[in-house]
Amino acid sequence: MKRSFLSLLALPLLVLGSGCNNGQGGGSSSDPGAAISAFYIGTLALQTGEQNHPVPSLERALKLAPDEPAIAANLALAYTRKNDQVKANEFLALAKKGAPDDTGIVAIEALILKNQGKYAEAIAAYQRVIVKDPTNIKVLFRLAELGQQLSGPDGDAVRKKALEGILATRPDNLPTQLKLAQQLARARDTAGLASLLTAFEARKSRWNAAAQAKLAIAKTKVGMDQFIQLAQLEKILLPSLDYKAGLSELQTSEVLTGEPLQHLLKLPTPPATPAKPDTGLTYLAPTPATGTLALALSAESKPVVLPLPAGATAVAPFDFDDIKGAWESNAVGAKHPGKGKDRNFRLELAAAGPSGLKIYENGTPLATKLPPGPCTGVWAVDIEVDGDLDLIVSPAQGKPYVLQNNGDRTFTVTPPKFDAVAAPIRSLAWADFDGDGDNDLAFVDANGKLIRYTNERSGAFKLDTSTKAENLVAVAVAEVTGDTTLDLLGLEKGGQVVAFVNNQRLPLLSAKLTSPQQLLVADFDNNGATDLLIVGKNESELWLSDGPGKFVKEPIAIPFAVTSSADLNDDGLLDLVGTKDGKPVQSLAQGKEKYHYLTLTLMADSPDNVGDKINTFCLGGAFEARAGLLYQIVPVTGPQMHLGLGTYEKPDVVRMLWTNGRAQSEFGENIKPSKPIVADQALGGSCPFLFTWNGKEFVFVTDCIWRSPLGLKINAQDTAGATQTEDWVKVRGDQLAARNGTYELSITAELNETHYFDHLSLLTVDHPENTEIFIDERFNPTQPPLLKVIPTGPTQPFAQVLGFKGQDVSEVVAERDTHYLDDFGRGKYQGIAGDHWVELALPESAPKGKPLYLIAYGWLHPTNTSLNVAMSQDKSQGPPQGLSLWTPDSKGGWAKRRDALGFPAGKLKTVVLRLDDVFAPGSPRRLRLRTNLEVFWDQLQWAEARPDNLLKVQRLSASEVTLRYRGFSAVQAADASSPELPQSYRELAGLTPRWRDLTGYVTRFGDVKPLLTGVDDRYAILNAGDELFFRFPAKTVPPAGYKRDFVVISDGWEKDGNINTTHGKTVGPYPLHALKDYPKSYASLTDDPAYQKHPDDFATYHTRWVTPERFLNAYLPPSSGH
Repeated sequence: MKRSFLSLLALPLLVLGSGCNNGQGGGSSSDPGAAISAFYIGTLALQTGEQNHPVPSLERALKLAPDEPAIAANLALAYTRKNDQVKANEFLALAKKGAPDDTGIVAIEALILKNQGKYAEAIAAYQRVIVKDPTNIKVLFRLAELGQQLSGPDGDAVRKKALEGILATRPDNLPTQLKLAQQLARARDTAGLASLLTAFEARKSRWNAAAQAKLAIAKTKVGMDQFIQLAQLEKILLPSLDYKAGLSELQTSEVLTGEPLQHLLKLPTPPATPAKPDTGLTYLAPTPATGTLALALSAESKPVVLPLPAGATAVAPFDFDDIKGAWESNAVGAKHPGKGKDRNFRLELAAAGPSGLKIYENGTPLATKLPPGPCTGVWAVDIEVDGDLDLIVSPAQGKPYVLQNNGDRTFTVTPPKFDAVAAPIRSLAWADFDGDGDNDLAFVDANGKLIRYTNERSGAFKLDTSTKAENLVAVAVAEVTGDTTLDLLGLEKGGQVVAFVNNQRLPLLSAKLTSPQQLLVADFDNNGATDLLIVGKNESELWLSDGPGKFVKEPIAIPFAVTSSADLNDDGLLDLVGTKDGKPVQSLAQGKEKYHYLTLTLMADSPDNVGDKINTFCLGGAFEARAGLLYQIVPVTGPQMHLGLGTYEKPDVVRMLWTNGRAQSEFGENIKPSKPIVADQALGGSCPFLFTWNGKEFVFVTDCIWRSPLGLKINAQDTAGATQTEDWVKVRGDQLAARNGTYELSITAELNETHYFDHLSLLTVDHPENTEIFIDERFNPTQPPLLKVIPTGPTQPFAQVLGFKGQDVSEVVAERDTHYLDDFGRGKYQGIAGDHWVELALPESAPKGKPLYLIAYGWLHPTNTSLNVAMSQDKSQGPPQGLSLWTPDSKGGWAKRRDALGFPAGKLKTVVLRLDDVFAPGSPRRLRLRTNLEVFWDQLQWAEARPDNLLKVQRLSASEVTLRYRGFSAVQAADASSPELPQSYRELAGLTPRWRDLTGYVTRFGDVKPLLTGVDDRYAILNAGDELFFRFPAKTVPPAGYKRDFVVISDGWEKDGNINTTHGKTVGPYPLHALKDYPKSYASLTDDPAYQKHPDDFATYHTRWVTPERFLNAYLPPSSGH
C-alpha cells in the first residue's frame, strides 16, 4: 500500500549503518565517478542479497578509491555473508583505520564479533553505536537479542536497558513492550511492570478474545507464573498486525546478515534527490510537421512523426505479438533451435473514429474482423494478463466494451466489465496503482467522473468506490510522491493537477492556462524526475519537477497544443509535436544543463526464443532505476523508454517489472542504450527442488509434489482440482549416502510458489545387483499415479531409434548424458510444440510373451496458468496432447494403441510404460511415442520385468526436520534443449526475495517434525527461499549381493504466484485433502476450514507473516524512510 508522501517526508531515518559523515570530501580517487558507481553497484547488490556483484564491484571501487572506509566496510560485510572471516576481518581493519568512530562501521564490527561467538565484545561494539546514536532502535534490538547470550544479571541488564531504549523512541512498539514486560515479571519488578500492563489494557480492544483473556490472567499472577502468561500472550499476538508492524521497525531482514553502509564517508555522497530543474530548457519556434503522433515503432527505428490514419480521431499503440505457426529447429538434436518465427517486433496501431475501429500494420489497415460503428477512443490493455494486448473501445453510443485478443489475429467481444463508466470515455490510465502486481484501471467518463477498477485477476475487475472525484478531464500515470508505487494523476477542469494516494486527493499544482484538455508525463529536462505537461486547446504548459511532490513556480509556456513527445534529433531531449490552429507542428528542445539520460528498450524475448508470454515491448509494465541514491520507477508505454539521470552518467541497476508479474535486474555494465533488456525466460513455477547428500556434497535429484498444483487454470474459466497429493520419486544409490549415521535430504523452495508439505518419508529399496528399480514418475490428469516400486532387469538399448523426421537418433538417447533429443521445434506457446514422436524398434533378442517396459528418462517444459488461458482463446492452437503409443497397422500406417498417458512430472523424470501388450500379433515390434508437448528425452531403453518379491523395502521416518532460510539456487539451462538446473547446492544466486511473495501466514523457522509425521492436514508451509532439511536414520546396509536405491515419498500441495492462478496473491485459502476443488476465499483466517481443523498449528507453527513488501522496496534508498 502506498504511503502518503507527506508522511514519508516526516519519518525519521532509522537505518543501521548510515554513518555519521555525509561525505563532505577528503577522500582521494583516481576516478571518483567510477569509484562511486562501483560502490553503489556493489552496495545495491548487498542490499538486495544478490551474490555475483558485491565483491567484484566493491573491490573495483576500493582499487579506485583506497582511502574510502565505506567501501572497505561493505567488503567486510560481503565476506561475512560468504563466511570468509579472514577477509572480513582484513577489510574491517581497513575500514576502522579510515573511520574508527563511524557508527555504521562499528555496527558491522559488532556483527562480525557476534558471528564469531564473541558476544561480550559484540555488545560493547553495539553500545558504542548507541552512545553516538541513542535512537537507533535496530541496534538496540540487536543488543536486546545479544543480551540473551550472556548468562546471569549482566545479560539481563543489557537486555533491559536496550528494550527501555527502544521504548524511549518508540513507546508504543508492541513486541518491545511484551519482551520487557516478561523480563520485569521474571524479576518481580511490579512497579516497572505496572505502566506496561496499563498500556496493554489501553490497546487490548484491538486484540482478539484469546489475547484479552490471557492478559486478564497475566494481571492476576506474579513472578514466573506471570512471566509464563505474558510469554503466552506474546505468542497469541504474533500474527496480529499490531505486532508485525512493531517487529518490522526493529528487524533487519531475517534473511540477510547485516546492512551495508549507504553513504560514502570521504568521497562525496551523491544526491538522493533529482538534480535541480533545468529552468534554462527552451523550445524552438514551432515548424510544420508531418503529423501529430511522435513515437518509435520498434527497438531499432528512430522516432517518427506520423499523421493519424484517415478518418481516425484517436489511436493507441498496439501489439498483435503473434507468431504465425510453429517453427522448427535447424538440426537433429540441436543444442540451439534455429530462428524462423514470424514475429516482426514492431508496433501496430489501433485507430478509432467516426468510420469505426481499424488496426494498422506498417501503415496498412488489416482485414481483421472488428465490430462496426463509430467510436471515439481506443486503448490497448492486457485485460486477463495472458500476454497479448486487448482493446478497450469507447463507442460513440452505448457502453465501453472490451475486444479480447484471441492470439490469432481475431477478437472476441467480451461481456461488459465496466458498466459504471459512461461513454464516451475521456481518458484512461492502466497501471499497478496499489502495488499488488497486477494493473488496475482508471477512467474519466463522459461526466468527468473518476471511475476506478481494481484488478481481481483472471480478467475480473472490481469497482473501487473509495476515491471520489469529479470535474476531471484526464488521468495519467507517473511516480511523483517518492515511493515505489506508480501514482494515478488527475487533471481537473480548473487546471489543478492532483495525485490520488491512499484514497486521498493530494494537490500538486495549478495550471495557468484555460480549458485544459490533456495531461502528459515525462522527464523533459532529464533531471531525474517526472515533469507534467498540461495541454490546452491551443497552448500548453510544462511544469518541471523539483523532487517528490514539488514543481517549479513558473511553467514553460508552449505556444501550441502538444499531442506527443519523442527525441526527434537524437540529442537526448524530448521534442514536442502537436497542433497549432488545427495544423500539425513540432518544436525541438534545447537544454542548458546538459543532464545525462538513457534510452531503454524492454523486450519480451529475442527472435529465437519462445517463453512465457509478454507483449513484445512490455507495454503496461514498468522499470525501476537506481543511480547512486536516486530512485525512479517509470511505466512502460513504448519500444524506447526515456530515463533522465541528472548528474549521474548511467544507472547502477535497472529492474524490469514485466507484465507477467516477474522481475529482472541488470547491473552496471549490462545496461546499455544499444542493448535491449530481454526478458529472462526462466520458469516462475515448477515445484520445489530435492537435494541429497551423496557422500561428498549435496546434489540435485529432481523436483517433487508436481502433481498437486493449487489454483491452476486449465482455461479462462476452469480451475483444475488437486487430487493427486502423494508423490514418489527415485533417488539412485550413488545420489544418497549416510553421514554420521543418517541420510540427509534437502527440499528447497526456489520459485514464485508456496509449498504445503504434509508428509515426507524415505524408502530404502534393496534389490539384487543384476536388477534395477524404477518409479513411474508421470503426471496423468485422468488417472492416479502408480505409487509402487517397479523392479526390472538391466535396461537395454533399442535396436533402432528414429526421430520424427525419420533420422537415426540412437546415439542421442543411448545414455543419460544431458544431451536431449530436440528435433521437433517450438510452437506459439511455451510448453507446446508441433506434433512429434520418436520411433522405437525392439531387438530380436527381446523376449516375447514376457512383460516388458519402456524406460524413458527426460523432462517436460511446462505451460502455466496464463499460457493456458491464452491458448484457450486461440482457435489456431490445438489442445495439448499427452503421451500416446502407436504401432504399425495392417495398411502401412500407424494405429493408436494407448492414449492419454500423461507426461513426465517435471525435471529429470522417468516414465515407465508396459510394452509387451501393445503389439498386434504378428506385427513388427516397433512403436511410436507421440505427443505435441515439449518433452525432451535423454535416454530411451527397454527392460524385462522382475518379480516384486526380489525387493527388500523399508520405510523410514525422519529423525529430524528443520525449516530454515537458505536463499535461491543459481540455476542455468545448458542450452535451449535442457532444463534449468541448479549449478550446485552451495552456489546461490541471491538471498533476498526474487519474487513477489504470496501474502499470508507460513511456518516459522525451526523444528517442524511434528507436522510431517503423517498425512493429516498438518503441514509445513514454505515460502520462496525456504528449505526443509531432513535426517533419516541409516541403521542398515544392503545384504550381500544386493544394492540399495531409495524412494522419497512426499504428500502435499504447491501454489504459484502466476497472475491467473486462483488465489495466486495469497498463501490462503489453505488446502485440505477433503477439499478436492480449490476453495473460495474466506472472510478471515478463522473461517478457513484448515484453520478450524488445526487451530493450534496456526498459534504455534504458522506464525511467520510474509508479504511482498521487501521485494517491492528492494531498490528504494534508505533516505526515503525505509
